[in-house]
Amino acid sequence: MSDTAGTGGWVSTTNVYTSVAKTGTVTVGQYLCIYTTGQGPSTAGTYWARITAVSGGGASVWVITLSSTAFLGGAPATGSAFLAQVGGAWKGPNGAVPFPLNQVKTTTTNAAGNPPRINLVAGTAYAITSALTISAAQQVVFQGCTATPGDGGRATISGPTTGTQFVLITFTGGPYHYADIIFIENGATGGTQQNGISLTFTSSYAIFERCTFASMGLSGVSCAPTTSTVSFIQCESYSNDSAGGTGSGFNLAGTSSAYLLDRCISSDNQGPTGYILGTGCSASFVNCIAYGNVGPGFQLNATSWASFDGCAAYQNYTDGFACLGGFMILTNCISTSNGGYGFNPSTGAVALLRNCASYSNTSGRSSSALVDDTGAIALSNDPYVNGVIGNFALSSQAGSGALCRGTGVGSFTISSSDLAVTTIGFPDVGPAQCANSGGALRPSVVSPSFSPSLFQ
Repeated sequence: MSDTAGTGGWVSTTNVYTSVAKTGTVTVGQYLCIYTTGQGPSTAGTYWARITAVSGGGASVWVITLSSTAFLGGAPATGSAFLAQVGGAWKGPNGAVPFPLNQVKTTTTNAAGNPPRINLVAGTAYAITSALTISAAQQVVFQGCTATPGDGGRATISGPTTGTQFVLITFTGGPYHYADIIFIENGATGGTQQNGISLTFTSSYAIFERCTFASMGLSGVSCAPTTSTVSFIQCESYSNDSAGGTGSGFNLAGTSSAYLLDRCISSDNQGPTGYILGTGCSASFVNCIAYGNVGPGFQLNATSWASFDGCAAYQNYTDGFACLGGFMILTNCISTSNGGYGFNPSTGAVALLRNCASYSNTSGRSSSALVDDTGAIALSNDPYVNGVIGNFALSSQAGSGALCRGTGVGSFTISSSDLAVTTIGFPDVGPAQCANSGGALRPSVVSPSFSPSLFQ
């Protein structure tokens, strides 16, 4: 139902809207937007609420009761000069308007009480023209799709390709959950280089799944939260900081904050690193790849701590893994064809390597500061099927990929009298595990496993 006459009635004390229109459909559980002339469903300051009761239609006007708890925006005062729309595709974010990123609340549920998910449609031009700030505290999923919610399609939120750079979106509240979204471009010339996405919230969390951060003026995503946690799952960051400034693919900083990166790729970033972990922060990297970055693939700053499990550094301009005074544990990782050391902790840093492989790093496997390296795997060739084009699956070639198959750390320490047999696994070394011949290959919910746009 679309009520566009401009004389719809609203009673704020009872949350009842009376339309002029008699046509269309109105169903309990849908959302109704009430606004005034000159506004629209996606205009800041409009009011949306879930429909809890309805009568009318056909020969009668619609009388619609709205929820007092499941709503967005502020309810208007009682009046008789309103327009309304039920459901529909409400475009945003767009231009300088952050709708609906700042408006949707945890309480904006459907009739069954399910948590809200905002679907951003692939192919729609979510074009940002000025810096947006998202401050709302939202346990809401913002997710891209092509035709059906959750179908794996990815929406694009883009800035301009020319003009003065600006931070595309700054998140200051939290929690946040974004999935299947490409964040790309934030201007090109004039002023100071700017990060693409910025996180600055306190004592909260954020989750990004299958998101891309690309072609930003400085870092693709820059994190500086306080006592918070941020997770990146199957995300990529590439071709950022084309001017060669101080940006990185993933800039993981802040105060006493922790990070999880699972199956992420950082590549072709022209700043100093692919991934950088700031002073005093901690991170777990699982099956992550750093490829072709100007500088180290992975870098830890002083007093930071990180574990790496099944990660790979490939063809980065300097070191594969660098530790500048912090502490890192690497298990089942590969560092090959980098312009510096494969593994390079500076003096005073602590690095533990367990069953890690290396090949053809210009300065050698490791610097002299490295003191704890067990189960080292020395390769005689590149271990991948074709890493140059993004295929980091292990080859079957003897002395290279074959040496990494089933040779990772897979044992458990078990001495309890309740457990009579020790469990032993045979994981591969590196980010991509070989298919088990004893069963069918199970794809991830969204295929492919790594975001695809980097190597198209």
